[in-house]
Amino acid sequence: MKNFESIFEIGYKSITEDKKHILMWDIDKISSYDYMEKSFIKLQKVYNLSTIYIFKTRNGYHAVCLDKFDLLTIDLIKQHSQFTDKIHDKISLERKYFVLRVDKDIKHIDTLHNNSIREQSNAHREFLNHYFHMTIKNNGNTHFDNYYNIQLERYERRKETND
Repeated sequence: MKNFESIFEIGYKSITEDKKHILMWDIDKISSYDYMEKSFIKLQKVYNLSTIYIFKTRNGYHAVCLDKFDLLTIDLIKQHSQFTDKIHDKISLERKYFVLRVDKDIKHIDTLHNNSIREQSNAHREFLNHYFHMTIKNNGNTHFDNYYNIQLERYERRKETND
């Protein structure tokens, strides 16, 4: 007989206080980090995206861009995102927000710099700085909004135990 224990995890949502969204990618299976990185750089050029932050997770990667968009534009960009988890995207679009979990095993590993032309989420910048010990600065070259609240979500993950 299998036994399960419930583990509650926290995730942060893509939605901003003014009902826009930042870009979030959940990437589980890739054969080449370099190829994924090149794909993100291409997305930055095609859609004039600002800096993309990449995180290593236990199952793959997360990536975040702090530019703010409506859900229709997010969907368009995500359709052209080669490595994104399409099931995660479909569920997220149905519920009208994306969420990425946070855990002690997630580490910021790379930053793909690019100049910003759009308003960005200050609340998400503050969250990433605090939670992942990053230093995303508001240096005047980017335009961050004046919001400070971020939405978190608690969800259950069931883990099989050996009991």
